[in-house]
Amino acid sequence: CDWSSDVCSSDLDRSLTIVSFNCRSVKNTVQAVRKLCNTYDIVLLQEHWLTKDELSFLSCIHKDFYALGVSAVDTEISLMQGRPYGGVAILWHKRLGEVLHTKTYDDSRLIGALVDTCKTKLLILCTYLPVCTADNLDELVGYLGKIHSIVETADTTNILILGDMNAKPDSMFGRELTAFCGDHAYIMCDVNRLEIDSFIYISEAHDIVSWLDHCIGTKNADECIENICVLYDYIGSDHFPLSV
Repeated sequence: CDWSSDVCSSDLDRSLTIVSFNCRSVKNTVQAVRKLCNTYDIVLLQEHWLTKDELSFLSCIHKDFYALGVSAVDTEISLMQGRPYGGVAILWHKRLGEVLHTKTYDDSRLIGALVDTCKTKLLILCTYLPVCTADNLDELVGYLGKIHSIVETADTTNILILGDMNAKPDSMFGRELTAFCGDHAYIMCDVNRLEIDSFIYISEAHDIVSWLDHCIGTKNADECIENICVLYDYIGSDHFPLSV
């Protein structure tokens, strides 16, 4: 379906394509990210590893995409030691320029985009949650609470949350995420659709694979999803992209 310049009138007649990718340094995986831009309307990134002064790099990845990122590195507080870390970002095709509105939450682990057409609103949250350790459990619970607060105050019931949640299904964080979804009637969209032996992260150092990245959503949003898959042919990061 050809996209009209008047997106309101066409109301996004074809499917909206979204991909989430923990790129583990967008500078090192820029070719893979650019390839995703050639296929998807919205690209969500975690662990771009950019400082605040480097965020403009995101807008140079693809000529047809706008970009907005949040850095996890605050160079104003102290001298940076070692490599940069963390950070989330959204890249979106310029044809969505009239209907996509980005949202920030004063947080380096969360960024959002509201796709608002004449008939439909879809809120997309990109998140990078803490690493799964007992010491980080309280922080995880805090972030899940923050996400729920965003959902509860949104002016739409069509909401998807994607990203690296560091929540392997049978892990402490995985059980916490499952309980969170059950408590608030959210759907684990990817878990319900993918094979039980799916994985999205591979540790070459320990020769193990894990399912850390997820897509969860409200019932209304889940019912609109046509397909979810892991893009195993994308090499460069220790995570594979999750396509929705």
